[in-house]
Amino acid sequence: MPEPNNIILKTETCTFNYRVGAIITHGNKILLASNNRDSHFYTVGGRVQLDETSEKALKREVYEELGCDCKIMKLATIHENFFEEHKVTYHEIALFYLVELQNYITINSEHPTSGGLLEKFQWFDIDRLESLTVYPAFLKTDLPTLGEQFLHFVTDERKENHA
Repeated sequence: MPEPNNIILKTETCTFNYRVGAIITHGNKILLASNNRDSHFYTVGGRVQLDETSEKALKREVYEELGCDCKIMKLATIHENFFEEHKVTYHEIALFYLVELQNYITINSEHPTSGGLLEKFQWFDIDRLESLTVYPAFLKTDLPTLGEQFLHFVTDERKENHA
């Protein structure tokens, strides 16, 4: 069940989401999440709420998911994404920030989501991303240069899945 203040707009044909994501690296590793429903990996993050800045939303999401505070280093990219998931069409705008964790000790941890899923967080070698299904996909190709310059990605997975 979505939180009442999350920025979501639902129409008959599409759902719009405004989200934030944390790109958390340490050395040659990146922290990614997965859940017990889907077969892909993704960054820590979630929806921005009404009357909440994207940075405040990201700090809230990191704390809710990992149980620790974080330091936001910089906005790395905007990702406009069009996709279909569980028979729902989405238009999503996500801001991805480079983030450093404060006091994060657990290497592999799990926590339940408000939607009833069980999320698991794991560190992966950045070199191994090519062998994983990771969203957003630009992490596989552009992760080493994120932060050097601001990037804007537009992905239409609907076209990719129907090609």
